Amino acid sequence: METDSAARSARRLAAFLARQWHLLLAAVIVCAGVGFLVAASQPTLSASTATMLLADPNEAGTGRAVVDPSRHVRGEARQVTSTPVLVAARTLLNDRLTVDELRHRVRAEAADQLDQVSVTALDATPEGAAQVANAVVAAYRDHVREQARFAAAAAVAQLDERISSLRDQLAGIDEQLAAGRDADGGAAGGGQDDPGLTAARQVLLARLLSLQSRVEEITVSAAAQGDGVRLVEDAVAPDSPAQPRPLAAAALGGLFGLLLGGAAGWWQERYRRRADRPAEPAAVLGAPLLGEVPRLPAGGEDDQVAPEAAEPGSAAGQAYRALAESVWRAMTTAGGPAPGAGTGWVVAVTSPRPGDGRSLTTFNLAAAMAGAGRRVAAADADGRGRGLTRLAGPADQPGLAELGADLPVPPAPRPVEPGGSAALAVVPAGARPAGPAPPEQLRQAFDRLREHADIVLVDTPPLLVDGDAAAIAARADAVILVVDRGSRLRVLARARQRLALVGTPVLGYVFNRSGAGQPGYGDYGYGCDYDLVDSEGPGHGAGRDRQDPQPPAAPAPRERPAATTGAGSATRERAVGLAAAAAEGDAGRARVPAGRGGTEPCGS
Repeated sequence: METDSAARSARRLAAFLARQWHLLLAAVIVCAGVGFLVAASQPTLSASTATMLLADPNEAGTGRAVVDPSRHVRGEARQVTSTPVLVAARTLLNDRLTVDELRHRVRAEAADQLDQVSVTALDATPEGAAQVANAVVAAYRDHVREQARFAAAAAVAQLDERISSLRDQLAGIDEQLAAGRDADGGAAGGGQDDPGLTAARQVLLARLLSLQSRVEEITVSAAAQGDGVRLVEDAVAPDSPAQPRPLAAAALGGLFGLLLGGAAGWWQERYRRRADRPAEPAAVLGAPLLGEVPRLPAGGEDDQVAPEAAEPGSAAGQAYRALAESVWRAMTTAGGPAPGAGTGWVVAVTSPRPGDGRSLTTFNLAAAMAGAGRRVAAADADGRGRGLTRLAGPADQPGLAELGADLPVPPAPRPVEPGGSAALAVVPAGARPAGPAPPEQLRQAFDRLREHADIVLVDTPPLLVDGDAAAIAARADAVILVVDRGSRLRVLARARQRLALVGTPVLGYVFNRSGAGQPGYGDYGYGCDYDLVDSEGPGHGAGRDRQDPQPPAAPAPRERPAATTGAGSATRERAVGLAAAAAEGDAGRARVPAGRGGTEPCGS
């Protein structure tokens, strides 16, 4: 498991480097260049280091016990750069540098495991750096010796005062003893010493001898300790300057640039990366690519709505036919219905945002499937956008909204023949509901449509804008997601999370407006009834979508007379499908003139 996880991590890292190599390379080059220029602009300074091995104060006989030798070494390292030492070093350097300059150019470091202090000095010349380091070491040693002599003299002075006091006391006792002997001798012919005075004299004499011995010890220890340095390694002139080092600075800048570029690349991958290639959304959505539809050239002809029927040899016509076969194979693999089984699948066609080409994809996919001889119905479940209804015919007739209600409806959906192709049953949105369709009515409408088609393609509202989309997708058998070229990957990630909560299987996604080209059929707007909210924001209605503005609506095609309805004509003859009760049978085909009634499709 750990090996597989490491392999996946390595593949993800390799893929990230492959996608962001230009950003990483630019960051490394820029930061390395900045580091090189900054280093090259610095003044030339040489560094030289002198090393001192300190003596153990516990062995030097100073009389002060040191519990933590490493702490003692750190204290001595701080004393090296103290003001008295630097003042003395300045004198040794003949006032060539000020105390502040010495404080900025001299650095003392204590070793972790040894009683060692390293003194490093910077100067404009190699010889000057060595001279400064050696002068600071010499000043430190002189300062330590002076401190030792001062401390020894102070201690000896205190002891001398106590010795003088003891001697005065001894002199007083001796006088008392002498006076006692004279008095006794005169009275009795020979005197005796007072035992108490004799004992006191012995105690004072012992203390006097001890203090005198201590004075000798302090004098000897001060002379033995000296400057507290056991060994000194003098600084020598270096062969190369310590700064500037442009190559080292460039390498450090390049490393920083790599980290900075990696952070910027991660941020771009997380927040700014867009789906510019058909295969890019697959990893984010966790679903396969069903097909890609190219962007069509601008125009108002009917073949911009149903290119697979009006112009079979066009790139769009071939793309929709390939998409239809891919969707059918995906359904078959997932256990979809057999042709004529009477229990068709309901597939919700949705998109993350408005304007992704959802309605036009639904209409053309249904037309391509119908042209392949399959029983297909296209239903408009977008009660607000009503894009499929505006594409396929008049919007003033009952449709899906009434199919699940107990209302009298015509027997069956009437077909639409796009461009003279095979009939396609289209169910319009119907009357505008006051709110979302009740779940039971929606289920009943889908059940009635299953009996009339092998596959029912439902044009569903945008997934991240309208809350009805999740409710509709939850009652479908599968979901197809339409992804517009240039969609942000984090928007697709949010769409995947929404679909995961719904729980309906996702057959795959359609990559719309693939490749370069001028705005065409896919530029019909989606702004008639929806507010273009920021679909990347935290919720519905949070604000206008400034990142992905609504594409401009294509101009309405001109009306064509009903007399131009031949089988090979590019004119679209349409009859709007009405939803109906299931067991009534098929209705005859009705035709209406081509056109959109002066209203552009909305919700595409």
